[in-house]
Amino acid sequence: MTTKPDNRLTELLLEAVAYRATAEEVEAAANPPYPSPAALEPFREAAAEAFRERLAAGGANPLCSLRLLDPPYYFNENAQTWLNTSGGVSDAVCLLLAGGVISVATVERAIEVCARRLAPPWMQRAIVYRLCADGDLDAAMRAADSEIFGDEGWVGWRAVGDWLAREGDAATFLKLWPKYKAVHRRDHIDDMRRALVDGVSRKQGWRAAVELTHDKRMSAKSHINSLIYVALVPVAEGGDVRAMDRLLEVEELPGLDDLARLQLLIDAMQASYPKVGEPGRDANHPDLSWVLERIVAIDPKVSKEQSRRRDWLLVGLWPVIGDPTTLKKVRGAIRAPMWKRELAGLKEE
Repeated sequence: MTTKPDNRLTELLLEAVAYRATAEEVEAAANPPYPSPAALEPFREAAAEAFRERLAAGGANPLCSLRLLDPPYYFNENAQTWLNTSGGVSDAVCLLLAGGVISVATVERAIEVCARRLAPPWMQRAIVYRLCADGDLDAAMRAADSEIFGDEGWVGWRAVGDWLAREGDAATFLKLWPKYKAVHRRDHIDDMRRALVDGVSRKQGWRAAVELTHDKRMSAKSHINSLIYVALVPVAEGGDVRAMDRLLEVEELPGLDDLARLQLLIDAMQASYPKVGEPGRDANHPDLSWVLERIVAIDPKVSKEQSRRRDWLLVGLWPVIGDPTTLKKVRGAIRAPMWKRELAGLKEE
């Protein structure tokens, strides 16, 4: 929910986005220590104070974005990064909106007066995420359809898709599929697919998520293994390794390969192993021995890919190992020298 905006902050924000740096300021900002124009400091100080207050207050941690084509992130982490690095003006605007510190109307005014050619689409994308976080999907879709995006109109629609995915709303997500223009930035499309499968699994259950993975818009054969794995991660997070193993044995999960199944068992062990500072970390996880036997039995000579994934599974056992003898055995089973060295030092950390 958007908080009541600070009128002084709004005034400073609009002045900052409309400010045109002098040639001398532009030249100075291009060289260390990269100073920003002095005229922007009042807004930056006010924004920093607003971020500190918002982070201290807690509350929702909505999706946000600072650029046009970057993947979305979450507000808390980005706001803290802005504070740590003394970030830029347009970044602050997008983050203040994401955190609900300023209103959508304020950012719409900022877009109108903005002196930075590239920033308006960034801010428009932030508006879409904010409206989604407010639960106003109709307004978010209108914002996504804005001419401000120019030839990259699909960016706004993908912001809607990002939110729908995390809400587990597969029906609406897939209905909007043509607007995402999947031929562009396929890495983002893959992220959206994974987020949707995860969202559906958490909201509707893993069976619905697995069924979704077979939709033609969701995956080619090359993606099915990773998507089914994502669908089952919430089950593994329950920490019942034996139950996870029974599910994998009983249920028909065509497309999920043996190494992904073993990764789910490792995930379940990690979820149920004592956290740092809790008693019990001086002993192996009770299910470690039989899972380890299965991993060691994988033939690394079949292919470089299988050898690589086998090593990764072995390394993934480290957080549930308490016995130094077991750690030595796992290290001996690893093929890649890099991972042998890595595992040699991990237990001491």
